[in-house]
Amino acid sequence: MNTEERLANLERELARAKRRNRWLLAAVALALGVWLLAGTLGPRTAGAQGGAAAVNEVRAKCFFLVDDAGKMRAALAMTKDGPGLCLMDENGKPRAALHMEAFGPALFLNDAAGKARAALRVVADCAALALCDAAGKARAGLNADDAGARLFLYDAAQKGRVLFSVTDANATLLMSDAADHWRVHLAAAGLGPRLDLLDAAGNGRVTAVVYSYGPRLELSDAPAETGTPERLPTRPVVRAALWAHKDLGSGLFLNDAAGKAGAVLHVHADKPHLYLDDAAGKTIWQAP
Repeated sequence: MNTEERLANLERELARAKRRNRWLLAAVALALGVWLLAGTLGPRTAGAQGGAAAVNEVRAKCFFLVDDAGKMRAALAMTKDGPGLCLMDENGKPRAALHMEAFGPALFLNDAAGKARAALRVVADCAALALCDAAGKARAGLNADDAGARLFLYDAAQKGRVLFSVTDANATLLMSDAADHWRVHLAAAGLGPRLDLLDAAGNGRVTAVVYSYGPRLELSDAPAETGTPERLPTRPVVRAALWAHKDLGSGLFLNDAAGKAGAVLHVHADKPHLYLDDAAGKTIWQAP
């Protein structure tokens, strides 16, 4: 599999991961629906009748708890989506909410300003946690399902900058720049650990892999053409490759713009060899 095919597979996996995580970013906003319990129902008081006989069952659409000053501090109510519990601080700010939604249970935690800072939800087979900054923007997301576990880290613009995923097959770490272009790909899979460094256009420029027989490092140039909707971009050309083989020794390849070896330095059985080839691939000089 060449670099372009690997990057294409990587893009498809990223798209699937982003779709699984998209609802996580909206989870915090949904918390407001639960916290409306505190604002719409309003504080109410009810006098208890002393000496009244205990009852075996109480049915109601909502319950309120107030402090000594008469401020509502907790509300348990039935909403159109399901039951919800909201807890408020001494300033009347909602700080925690537990809600049973149509998609599953959800827990939301607010800061002192009433801004959502954490959301924990379970939807179908996926459990997810979202952490937000003081502006209420999601900055970290963690989710797990049958396919594996993923950790997302976002910048202030809520662009994904780091993705760490673990499946049964491999573990992958991805990093992107401020333009939302993936620039670093680190993976541990069946063939061995792998590191890819990409340029701003998404072309693989540096690849380092440790195979079972030894390590290999490749340096590539940028494609001659970036491609159009009607035509695929030209492939990056490997211009230099350094490798070490447990049986064949070590070697260095320097290639021309067409990817053909122009110079080869090979050390095997403690004997160095140097080959210089022309554009047709014919050796024109060697030593010894």
